[in-house]
Amino acid sequence: MRNNVWTGANVIILKDVTIGDNVILGAGCVIHKDVPANSIIINKQDQNIIAL
Repeated sequence: MRNNVWTGANVIILKDVTIGDNVILGAGCVIHKDVPANSIIINKQDQNIIAL
């Protein structure tokens, strides 16, 4: 059992992934590998605006 794990909206955790204690998973993340304890995972997607 893991303690203090917070998941944002639409988080997908794939099979056989281990998540440590005191972890925050940001909204929209796809977790595909193990997450160590005391970590914050964010899904950083920069918005690039290109003028035409």
